[in-house]
Amino acid sequence: MIIIIINSTTTNITTTTTTTTITTTTTTTTTTTTTTTTTATTITTTTTTTTTSTTTTATTTTAVCATDINVSVYDITRELNDWQQRDKRIKQY
Repeated sequence: MIIIIINSTTTNITTTTTTTTITTTTTTTTTTTTTTTTTATTITTTTTTTTTSTTTTATTTTAVCATDINVSVYDITRELNDWQQRDKRIKQY
Protein backbone atom coordinates (compact mmCIF):
# COMPACT_ATOMS: atom_id res chain seq x y z
CA MET A 1 0.00 0.00 0.00
CA ILE A 2 1.36 3.43 -0.99
CA ILE A 3 0.42 6.50 0.93
CA ILE A 4 0.98 9.80 -0.73
CA ILE A 5 0.84 12.77 1.50
CA ILE A 6 0.41 16.02 -0.27
CA ASN A 7 1.27 18.94 1.77
CA SER A 8 -1.45 21.34 1.16
CA THR A 9 -0.76 25.00 1.40
CA THR A 10 -3.66 27.32 1.41
CA THR A 11 -3.01 30.50 -0.36
CA ASN A 12 -5.46 33.19 0.29
CA ILE A 13 -5.79 35.43 -2.73
CA THR A 14 -7.24 38.70 -1.74
CA THR A 15 -8.55 40.70 -4.56
CA THR A 16 -9.00 44.31 -3.85
CA THR A 17 -11.18 46.04 -6.31
CA THR A 18 -10.80 49.76 -6.45
CA THR A 19 -13.46 51.53 -8.32
CA THR A 20 -12.44 54.89 -9.64
CA THR A 21 -15.23 56.95 -10.96
CA ILE A 22 -14.18 59.67 -13.32
CA THR A 23 -16.91 62.14 -13.94
CA THR A 24 -16.37 64.36 -16.92
CA THR A 25 -18.71 67.23 -17.26
CA THR A 26 -18.69 68.80 -20.65
CA THR A 27 -20.52 72.06 -20.97
CA THR A 28 -20.94 73.26 -24.49
CA THR A 29 -22.17 76.77 -24.87
CA THR A 30 -22.93 77.77 -28.40
CA THR A 31 -23.66 81.40 -28.97
CA THR A 32 -24.69 82.35 -32.45
CA THR A 33 -24.88 86.02 -33.16
CA THR A 34 -26.26 87.03 -36.50
CA THR A 35 -25.94 90.67 -37.33
CA THR A 36 -27.68 91.85 -40.42
CA THR A 37 -26.90 95.39 -41.38
CA THR A 38 -28.95 96.90 -44.12
CA THR A 39 -27.83 100.29 -45.23
CA ALA A 40 -30.13 102.20 -47.48
CA THR A 41 -28.58 105.18 -49.18
CA THR A 42 -30.93 107.67 -50.62
CA ILE A 43 -29.40 110.29 -52.81
CA THR A 44 -31.67 113.19 -53.28
CA THR A 45 -30.65 115.74 -55.82
CA THR A 46 -32.45 119.00 -55.63
CA THR A 47 -31.97 121.40 -58.46
CA THR A 48 -33.11 124.85 -57.73
CA THR A 49 -33.26 127.26 -60.60
CA THR A 50 -33.74 130.81 -59.62
CA THR A 51 -34.37 133.27 -62.35
CA THR A 52 -34.22 136.83 -61.34
CA SER A 53 -35.03 139.48 -63.84
CA THR A 54 -34.23 142.98 -62.93
CA THR A 55 -35.10 145.77 -65.24
CA THR A 56 -33.70 149.12 -64.37
CA THR A 57 -34.64 152.07 -66.41
CA ALA A 58 -32.74 155.20 -65.73
CA THR A 59 -33.15 158.39 -67.55
CA THR A 60 -30.24 160.71 -67.18
CA THR A 61 -29.90 163.99 -68.89
CA THR A 62 -26.31 165.06 -69.10
CA ALA A 63 -24.86 167.94 -70.96
CA VAL A 64 -21.75 166.66 -72.68
CA CYS A 65 -19.28 168.96 -74.31
CA ALA A 66 -18.21 168.05 -77.81
CA THR A 67 -14.56 168.25 -76.85
CA ASP A 68 -14.99 165.52 -74.20
CA ILE A 69 -16.45 163.14 -76.76
CA ASN A 70 -13.73 163.90 -79.29
CA VAL A 71 -10.97 163.26 -76.75
CA SER A 72 -12.49 159.95 -75.73
CA VAL A 73 -12.89 158.75 -79.31
CA TYR A 74 -9.36 159.86 -80.09
CA ASP A 75 -7.94 157.96 -77.09
CA ILE A 76 -9.78 154.77 -78.02
CA THR A 77 -8.74 154.99 -81.66
CA ARG A 78 -5.09 155.57 -80.74
CA GLU A 79 -5.13 152.60 -78.33
CA LEU A 80 -6.60 150.30 -80.98
CA ASN A 81 -3.96 151.37 -83.48
CA ASP A 82 -1.22 150.63 -80.96
CA TRP A 83 -2.56 147.10 -80.41
CA GLN A 84 -2.84 146.46 -84.12
CA GLN A 85 0.79 147.51 -84.60
CA ARG A 86 1.90 145.19 -81.78
CA ASP A 87 -0.02 142.29 -83.33
CA LYS A 88 1.71 142.87 -86.67
CA ARG A 89 5.15 142.88 -85.01
CA ILE A 90 4.40 139.69 -83.08
CA LYS A 91 3.27 137.91 -86.24
CA GLN A 92 6.49 138.92 -88.00
CA TYR A 93 8.55 137.10 -85.39
